[in-house]
Amino acid sequence: MDIHSLMHQFVLLKGADVGQGPRHPTTPVPALAKEIEDFFHFHPFLRRDSGYVDFIEGYAGAGISREPELMVDIYGFIPSGTHIVKEDGIRLDERGYFAFCTTYLDNLGDVGFAFDTERMSGIYQWMVGEHLQGDYSWYCSTFLEWLERLIRYEG
Repeated sequence: MDIHSLMHQFVLLKGADVGQGPRHPTTPVPALAKEIEDFFHFHPFLRRDSGYVDFIEGYAGAGISREPELMVDIYGFIPSGTHIVKEDGIRLDERGYFAFCTTYLDNLGDVGFAFDTERMSGIYQWMVGEHLQGDYSWYCSTFLEWLERLIRYEG
């Protein structure tokens, strides 16, 4: 499935918020083109996942808010979510993982998702929290597969 088909499904999820990037299919925001171009120039390893590139260029970020039971923040360039460049916090950690999303599920707590920038490609997950600074574990092969799973499980 391509990014536009998946995002068409994503926007139908309860509490979904979807941005518009410079390559959005119906309402592009050209003003974000330079900032997004600079972002990928500074983080070229992210271009290995073309689905992620398509997501950022087309939708510039997204999220789901169904407080208190569910929160999904796919970092990007939209005002309603965590800005992937400007917000405080480490996106690229000392182990070479680049965080792109944080989720909160009332039955699991915080779960983060990241790309491995140095070793095997794919999406990795980890438990977030003061007492849970554990290792990353492999989750799936691509951003599009990750997004499809998120939609299938409705967040």
